[in-house]
Amino acid sequence: MGSLWTVAEVAAYLRVSRSWVYHRAAAGLLPCMRVGALVRFEPETIRAYVQGQLPNVKG
Repeated sequence: MGSLWTVAEVAAYLRVSRSWVYHRAAAGLLPCMRVGALVRFEPETIRAYVQGQLPNVKG
């Protein structure tokens, strides 16, 4: 596994606000993982999500 993306990196990749990323992740609509209190994202998973290759995620 490579390095994980931060909220800021996902927001830049998706061209959305950081709050949008936080809200979607908290609602289980954007695939993420929690590292303690931090929210992190696997780049491959975000790319697959954007391309519609993942079903709607619900935590």
